[in-house]
Amino acid sequence: MRLTPKSALCALAALALMAAVAVPADERKDVPEKYTWNLQDMYASPAAWKEAKEALAKRVPEMAPYKGHLGDSAEKLYGALSTMAGIDKDLVRLLSYASQLYDQDTQVSESLEMQQGAEQLAAEYGAAVSWMR
Repeated sequence: MRLTPKSALCALAALALMAAVAVPADERKDVPEKYTWNLQDMYASPAAWKEAKEALAKRVPEMAPYKGHLGDSAEKLYGALSTMAGIDKDLVRLLSYASQLYDQDTQVSESLEMQQGAEQLAAEYGAAVSWMR
């Protein structure tokens, strides 16, 4: 039997549906741990996340001295790009943790507060580097 592209696609879709495992659970606490995210790989605790957020908020102004000076030298440009990349990386980590923590249980208001705080910091940072982007 020869598979056409259409039949091959249908077969793959059917396999994907059969491979999907439904975990019946009404509450987050009822989900087996093997099906949950290990957010401790990012931050040990929400308190550690909050410390990292505060530290990152203090780093946002590090971009200001580069404004209007990117063309001064290769070192200035490199410094600006390195600083920006470091802040971007840490900001994405902060946002990912807060978002995934909130997604675990949307009834936990502290998680929503963390997610909104991370989004607010991202907006402030975006405004601070808009001249460069």
